[in-house]
Amino acid sequence: LLYFYVKNFFQKNIDPKFLAEICEEIHGSIWRLLDPRIDTVLELDILSVALPYQRRGIAGKMLEKRKSPELLKDFHIQGFVCQASSIANQMLLRKRGHQELKDVPFSRFVDENGVQLIKPRDQTRSVKLFWKPYCP
Repeated sequence: LLYFYVKNFFQKNIDPKFLAEICEEIHGSIWRLLDPRIDTVLELDILSVALPYQRRGIAGKMLEKRKSPELLKDFHIQGFVCQASSIANQMLLRKRGHQELKDVPFSRFVDENGVQLIKPRDQTRSVKLFWKPYCP
Protein backbone atom coordinates (compact mmCIF):
# COMPACT_ATOMS: atom_id res chain seq x y z
CA LEU A 1 0.00 0.00 0.00
CA LEU A 2 2.80 2.45 0.85
CA TYR A 3 4.43 1.63 -2.49
CA PHE A 4 1.20 2.52 -4.33
CA TYR A 5 0.90 5.73 -2.34
CA VAL A 6 4.50 6.80 -3.02
CA LYS A 7 4.26 6.05 -6.74
CA ASN A 8 0.93 7.79 -7.32
CA PHE A 9 0.83 10.82 -5.06
CA PHE A 10 4.33 12.25 -4.85
CA GLN A 11 6.52 14.10 -7.34
CA LYS A 12 9.54 11.88 -6.81
CA ASN A 13 10.29 8.54 -5.25
CA ILE A 14 10.74 8.75 -1.52
CA ASP A 15 11.67 6.20 1.06
CA PRO A 16 8.43 4.69 2.39
CA LYS A 17 9.95 4.72 5.88
CA PHE A 18 9.05 8.43 6.11
CA LEU A 19 5.40 7.66 5.40
CA ALA A 20 5.52 4.82 7.92
CA GLU A 21 6.96 7.25 10.48
CA ILE A 22 4.07 9.66 9.89
CA CYS A 23 1.53 6.84 10.24
CA GLU A 24 3.14 5.68 13.49
CA GLU A 25 3.12 9.22 14.89
CA ILE A 26 -0.54 9.67 14.02
CA HIS A 27 -1.61 6.28 15.37
CA GLY A 28 0.51 6.63 18.48
CA SER A 29 -1.12 9.91 19.40
CA ILE A 30 -4.80 9.00 19.06
CA TRP A 31 -5.43 7.92 22.65
CA ARG A 32 -3.34 10.73 24.15
CA LEU A 33 -5.34 13.34 22.24
CA LEU A 34 -8.84 12.02 22.90
CA ASP A 35 -10.87 12.54 26.05
CA PRO A 36 -9.91 9.76 28.52
CA ARG A 37 -13.58 8.71 28.69
CA ILE A 38 -13.39 7.65 25.02
CA ASP A 39 -12.41 3.99 24.73
CA THR A 40 -13.95 2.73 21.47
CA VAL A 41 -13.54 4.44 18.11
CA LEU A 42 -13.97 3.52 14.48
CA GLU A 43 -10.83 4.38 12.53
CA LEU A 44 -10.65 5.22 8.84
CA ASP A 45 -7.12 5.10 7.46
CA ILE A 46 -7.64 5.39 3.73
CA LEU A 47 -10.41 7.06 1.78
CA SER A 48 -9.59 7.15 -1.91
CA VAL A 49 -11.61 7.62 -5.08
CA ALA A 50 -10.09 6.93 -8.50
CA LEU A 51 -9.42 10.09 -10.51
CA PRO A 52 -12.10 9.50 -13.19
CA TYR A 53 -14.77 9.26 -10.45
CA GLN A 54 -13.75 12.19 -8.25
CA ARG A 55 -15.95 15.25 -7.63
CA ARG A 56 -19.14 13.15 -7.64
CA GLY A 57 -19.71 12.91 -3.89
CA ILE A 58 -18.49 9.31 -3.68
CA ALA A 59 -16.04 9.93 -0.82
CA GLY A 60 -18.76 11.68 1.17
CA LYS A 61 -21.11 8.75 0.62
CA MET A 62 -18.41 6.36 1.83
CA LEU A 63 -17.99 8.45 4.97
CA GLU A 64 -21.72 8.26 5.64
CA LYS A 65 -21.86 4.50 4.99
CA ARG A 66 -19.56 3.78 7.93
CA LYS A 67 -22.25 5.17 10.24
CA SER A 68 -24.36 2.00 10.16
CA PRO A 69 -26.47 2.26 13.35
CA GLU A 70 -26.21 -1.49 13.93
CA LEU A 71 -22.42 -1.47 13.71
CA LEU A 72 -22.07 1.58 15.94
CA LYS A 73 -24.46 0.20 18.55
CA ASP A 74 -23.09 -3.35 18.56
CA PHE A 75 -19.53 -2.17 19.11
CA HIS A 76 -20.34 0.82 21.35
CA ILE A 77 -18.55 3.21 18.98
CA GLN A 78 -18.08 6.63 20.61
CA GLY A 79 -16.68 8.43 17.59
CA PHE A 80 -14.58 8.35 14.47
CA VAL A 81 -10.88 9.01 13.93
CA CYS A 82 -9.48 9.55 10.44
CA GLN A 83 -6.05 10.34 9.14
CA ALA A 84 -6.18 12.48 6.04
CA SER A 85 -3.16 12.67 3.79
CA SER A 86 -4.67 14.70 0.96
CA ILE A 87 -6.02 18.22 0.93
CA ALA A 88 -9.26 16.93 -0.62
CA ASN A 89 -9.88 14.52 2.28
CA GLN A 90 -8.92 17.18 4.82
CA MET A 91 -11.46 19.60 3.35
CA LEU A 92 -14.14 16.88 3.18
CA LEU A 93 -13.64 15.91 6.82
CA ARG A 94 -13.80 19.53 7.99
CA LYS A 95 -16.96 20.06 5.92
CA ARG A 96 -18.51 17.00 7.61
CA GLY A 97 -17.78 18.35 11.10
CA HIS A 98 -14.58 16.52 12.01
CA GLN A 99 -12.15 18.33 14.32
CA GLU A 100 -8.42 18.39 13.60
CA LEU A 101 -6.44 16.81 16.45
CA LYS A 102 -2.93 16.60 15.01
CA ASP A 103 -0.90 17.87 12.08
CA VAL A 104 2.32 16.25 10.85
CA PRO A 105 3.86 18.63 8.28
CA PHE A 106 5.81 17.19 5.38
CA SER A 107 8.35 20.00 5.83
CA ARG A 108 9.75 18.08 8.82
CA PHE A 109 11.17 15.46 6.49
CA VAL A 110 14.28 16.82 4.77
CA ASP A 111 17.48 15.36 3.34
CA GLU A 112 21.01 16.21 4.47
CA ASN A 113 20.84 19.44 2.41
CA GLY A 114 17.58 20.59 3.95
CA VAL A 115 15.52 19.76 0.86
CA GLN A 116 12.00 18.60 1.65
CA LEU A 117 11.64 14.89 0.84
CA ILE A 118 7.86 14.56 0.72
CA LYS A 119 6.35 16.74 -2.00
CA PRO A 120 2.78 15.82 -2.93
CA ARG A 121 1.51 16.57 -6.42
CA ASP A 122 -1.37 18.63 -5.02
CA GLN A 123 -1.44 21.38 -2.37
CA THR A 124 -1.29 18.99 0.60
CA ARG A 125 1.25 20.13 3.19
CA SER A 126 0.73 17.57 5.95
CA VAL A 127 -1.06 14.51 7.23
CA LYS A 128 -3.81 15.40 9.68
CA LEU A 129 -5.64 13.39 12.31
CA PHE A 130 -9.34 14.17 12.66
CA TRP A 131 -11.96 13.25 15.26
CA LYS A 132 -15.74 13.35 15.26
CA PRO A 133 -17.79 12.17 18.22
CA TYR A 134 -20.70 9.87 17.50
CA CYS A 135 -23.92 11.35 18.84
CA PRO A 136 -26.85 8.98 18.17
